[in-house]
Amino acid sequence: MTLRPLIQNFDLFITSNIPGGGLGYVAVQDIPKGTLLFEERPIFRLPEGVTESDVRNALASQPPAFQQQFKTLFIGHQYLANGPYLGRFRANALPCGTGPIRQVRGNVQEVVVRKLAGLLPVASRFNHSCLPNVAFQWDSHEEVMRFYAASDIPTAQELCIAYDVTSLLLTRADRRARLQTICGFECHCPACIVENRESDNRRLALYRAIVQPPQQGPAETRVDFLSRRHAQICNALTLSKLENLSYYRETLCFDGWKVAEEAGDRNNAMLWLEKASAAAATVGGNHNAEVQRRLDAARAALQTPNRQPYILNCHLPQ
Repeated sequence: MTLRPLIQNFDLFITSNIPGGGLGYVAVQDIPKGTLLFEERPIFRLPEGVTESDVRNALASQPPAFQQQFKTLFIGHQYLANGPYLGRFRANALPCGTGPIRQVRGNVQEVVVRKLAGLLPVASRFNHSCLPNVAFQWDSHEEVMRFYAASDIPTAQELCIAYDVTSLLLTRADRRARLQTICGFECHCPACIVENRESDNRRLALYRAIVQPPQQGPAETRVDFLSRRHAQICNALTLSKLENLSYYRETLCFDGWKVAEEAGDRNNAMLWLEKASAAAATVGGNHNAEVQRRLDAARAALQTPNRQPYILNCHLPQ
């Protein structure tokens, strides 16, 4: 396969010393939300459960310049026991899709699909924030990672990703504890520097809406349940704006589509799906195979008659 040149808008930001964060990236001009910052192909990808020797062998096949660069990568104290190779890989790798891996089970060799992590030298310079202004998407077709402005980024603001996206919907105390455990640092990002119970409550409400959506109660009618779920989704979209968390907008709008479809409100279902598609495209979801499968299935469903009776107006929030 012939590899096309990567898109790299490195004129938008510079490497800079970040107080308390070592080196990081800072915007040198205003960057609009949705801007593609750069693409990067991983130097190599390895499956979960790799060893020190696996990383060392993968690195040995790389050019000497990269081998030297690898030695300068950050390694947190919690990874020191893994060894200099595995420790640096675990500290800097990002999830990069899945791939076939040969393994031996008993006397039988088999091929299994495993999650892979990849080493991306440019991206390894990003610092973490629980208010990330940069989102990343893996393109499994081109095997490239893309980094987008997840929000409007003003000049002189640091560009940050979320090292652990799953922790974003936790309270400040739980986020900091989790990051301390898996990343080896206490977070001092704008969302964590001071205690904020209102922010904690908003993130917990988002967690309940996204991770633990409600089920219909035994004494609850279908229309009452769908009305409750619709209100929860609309409220969650408002809360995500207040928290400046754009990561979950596509998920929430897609859930809004599902509720509208179940309620027989085809007109609003189409509007919800348009919002979900637009939200996904803003942060590169149009290149994410899983996101596209979900959206394509929804679009196909909209081409068939909706057999659900109309029972509720599932309007979009203002």
